[in-house]
Amino acid sequence: MKTILLQHKTGDLERLQWILEKNGHDAVNETSVKKGISALLSDPKIDLVVSDINIPDRGGLYLLKYIRVVLRITFRLRRLCVADVPRPSQKYGGACQPLG
Repeated sequence: MKTILLQHKTGDLERLQWILEKNGHDAVNETSVKKGISALLSDPKIDLVVSDINIPDRGGLYLLKYIRVVLRITFRLRRLCVADVPRPSQKYGGACQPLG
């Protein structure tokens, strides 16, 4: 399964990539929403997008809306996940939705 992984913290990005690749994903790492959209546009075989909510240039929720509203006509992603790793005082926030 071909996956785009968006995370601006390189340590987290490397850990997530390792986990995904260990489970059979071919992961492409990007550190901004702009780069993630560009990677998605350049490869129509992407099946999954996993994004941090707190990407500095636009944010994971913007990416979710952009993919669902603007790119859904062109791309048939199997799943889109947006999540945040909470601090101990916070509740988990995120969504993973099948598309198509």
